[in-house]
Amino acid sequence: MSYSERSQALRQCDFAAERRTDQVFPGPFGRADFVGQPRVTQIGPAGFRVDGAMRVSGRYRSDIIPVGCTIRRGNVVDLDFNPASIRNDHYWRHSSRH
Repeated sequence: MSYSERSQALRQCDFAAERRTDQVFPGPFGRADFVGQPRVTQIGPAGFRVDGAMRVSGRYRSDIIPVGCTIRRGNVVDLDFNPASIRNDHYWRHSSRH
């Protein structure tokens, strides 16, 4: 696996995770960035698997979530990433029903 193939796989996985984060946190509030160096393994002649951790920042908090991404023939076919798990519950935090 060449450096350009590895960096292309990382960019595609990062872009897919950003799109998923934008669905959960609309507007300028959601952001996802890799933490450390993710592991890229080649699976077959035209496939890659990216595993690592991403820091997902919402409007009020930030958390680290594991991410797994499968890329085949230049397309992301599987994304194991759920940024909704750090979403804030404003009603619970601001209500008097604690």
